[in-house]
Parts: sequence; structure tokens; C-alpha cells
Amino acid sequence: MWNRIKRLFISSPDHILLMAETENKILMQTDVRNTELYIHTQEVFNFMNSSIVDTGKNAHIFITFFSFAQKHLMLAALSSIRRHRSQTAFNIRQASEAGAWAIFALAHPDEHGKFAKKSKNGVFEASDKLRTKMFNWLSAQYPVGSSSLKGFKERASLQSVHANIIDAWRGVKVTNEGKFSVSFFEVVDEKYYKADLWMTANLGIGILGLVNRAVEDYPLVTLCSDFKEKYSTLERKNEELREKTLKNI
Repeated sequence: MWNRIKRLFISSPDHILLMAETENKILMQTDVRNTELYIHTQEVFNFMNSSIVDTGKNAHIFITFFSFAQKHLMLAALSSIRRHRSQTAFNIRQASEAGAWAIFALAHPDEHGKFAKKSKNGVFEASDKLRTKMFNWLSAQYPVGSSSLKGFKERASLQSVHANIIDAWRGVKVTNEGKFSVSFFEVVDEKYYKADLWMTANLGIGILGLVNRAVEDYPLVTLCSDFKEKYSTLERKNEELREKTLKNI
């Protein structure tokens, strides 16, 4: 049967470099870069990067998690454009949890034991028990924002937290003759990649909104003076793009 399958990798002395170069070509040549959705997502990333203008001396844990959320949002966007939907879901989950931890860190800047515990072997570990306590606190303090972040996490988990036939089949093409090819890149309608890109921007806006709300209670960082104006503009644009991006899904 193997001779009826087009192989995943073509002959190359360096498959890793070849895939990296191919991904870069996809990113540079895709039509998505010319859309208002792509521009909007980039504007969300830029705003996240400039929204915090000053920090208190104990803001290091918050900044660590906020930056971690930014990184995984960027990876989610890159993954969606480079045709890796399961990787997009993984990064969405990471970003949503990091955003939740960032809010928790605003209220508990010096309580390191709430973020990790030292094991019997002297290694720091982040346990499910600590994560549950964090989400319970977040639900009690900011129920709407907490529910939103949990929603992102749960949807990502349902979609791609484990290997499954749906994700695996996205890398397969079948011909009328019964032959099929397997690809490093997934074969999915472009509308789904655009939906993933929209969701990435939507999560970024959600994290920013929750930060703005939490800073009122725990002013450990200072937001830019025009935060509310810029946030409202991005929020309206995201809602407008929701109608255009998700209507046919």
C-alpha cells in the first residue's frame, strides 16, 4: 500500500530547513496578509505590546505571564496562516491560561507558592491543584472574563488537545483513483484558517479587557492614557469582522 501514497517529505538533505523555508513562502505569499482581518490581528498584537507603560516593583510574575500570552497568540496566528490548525489550538489554549494566570498575578504578586510548589526532589512544579485554585479565584472575582477565558481553553481542548482522526485527516488528499498523499501542511478551506486568525485576535482583546478591569482593583501596572479609546476601537472592529469571518462556518 505504501507505494500508492505520496510521501510526506520529498528527498532532501535537510527536511527541517526545507519545511521552514516552505512555511516562510506560505506566510509571504498568502492572500490573507492583504485582508483587514490580518491587519486587525496585527493591530491587536501592537496594542498588547504598547498597552502597559509602567510597572510596579513586584509586577514580574504578571509581566512574565502577560508576555507568555502574547507569545502564544503570535504563534497561534503564525500556525493558522502556515496551515497547522491543531498547533493553532494548542497555542490558543496556552495563551488563554497564561492570560488567566496574569490576572491572578496582579492580585498575588509576592505569593510565589500560589504559582508553583517545590517537589520532594527539590524541583518546582506547576500542579493541577494550583491551576484549579487560580481559576476558582478568577471565577469569583471576574466571572464574565473568567468564563470567556475558560471557553477558549475548553474549545481548544475539545478540538486538538489529543491526536485524533479529524486533525490527522487534514493532512491527507485522496484522488478518485483511490490514491492519497500525505502532507506536512493541512488541507482545509481557507475560511477555517481565517476563523482561527479572528479567534486569536478576539482572545487578545479579551485578555486586554480583563487586564483593564483587574488593574482597577490591583494597580500593579499602569496602562497607556488612551487605553480605553484604543480598546473600544479594536473591540468594535473585532465584532464587525466576526460577522464577515464566521457567517459561513
